[in-house]
Amino acid sequence: MDDDKIALTRLGAMCRNAGYQVSYASNGNEVLRVHQESPADVIVTELLLPEMDGIELLMALRGQPAKTKIIVMADGGHFATEHCLRVARQLGTSHVLTKPFEPEQLLTAVRSVLEKN
Repeated sequence: MDDDKIALTRLGAMCRNAGYQVSYASNGNEVLRVHQESPADVIVTELLLPEMDGIELLMALRGQPAKTKIIVMADGGHFATEHCLRVARQLGTSHVLTKPFEPEQLLTAVRSVLEKN
């Protein structure tokens, strides 16, 4: 199992332990499929995804009627990433987490965006 999958598993377990339901998707198309089957209150996504990048995903989700909150995770410091994060914010991202971050920061972000409902 690579480092990203280990981190994802730990973050998901932490959110489940906090009482949240967690679903996983391996790419942007799968996120949309899972979300259409069972709309999420919060979607946590990377900017760099296979098959459909995070910006394309945000644009697709923006056209959906549900008021789903989006938390974007991205590596910090790279020009292209900073540009994508700026675009993500313009597309209505609820929160941005720049890697590396502490796992508790994700839980804080989830609670924060849900409280704004």
